[in-house]
Amino acid sequence: MARYGMVIDTKRCVGCNACSVNCKITNNLPETNWWTRVLTEGGDEIDTPAGVFPDVSMRYITVGCQHCENPACTKVCPVGATYKDPETGVVRQDYDKCIGCRMCMAACPYTGVRSFNWEEPKYPVDH
Repeated sequence: MARYGMVIDTKRCVGCNACSVNCKITNNLPETNWWTRVLTEGGDEIDTPAGVFPDVSMRYITVGCQHCENPACTKVCPVGATYKDPETGVVRQDYDKCIGCRMCMAACPYTGVRSFNWEEPKYPVDH
C-alpha cells in the first residue's frame, strides 16, 4: 500500500506559516482552527524564542494531522463518514455522510485536528 506523507526540512523552515495558511484555506477551516501549526521551542505564542536575552535561539516545529496508522477517529464514527483511504493512508471525511455527532473530535488524541464548519468558505481577503 502506498502512503502519502509530508516531509518538512526543519533546518530550512523560517516560520512563515505558508503551510498553515494553505491547509486552512484548502480545508475551509473556521477562523479559530489551525490543523497545521508552526510552534517554537520558547513558548506557546507565535515566534517565541528559547533562552534568555542575549542568549536566545529560534527553532520552528511544524505540527499537522498525523494521518494515523490506526486512527481512533475512524473507529468511533457511527456512519462511516470518517475513514482511512486504503490506497493513500490519508484519513478523510465524507461530508455527505457526516451527521455532525463529533465523535471523531472526541476520539482524536491530537488537539485541534478534527473540527466542523458547516458554512461556505469565507476568505479574509478578496481573491
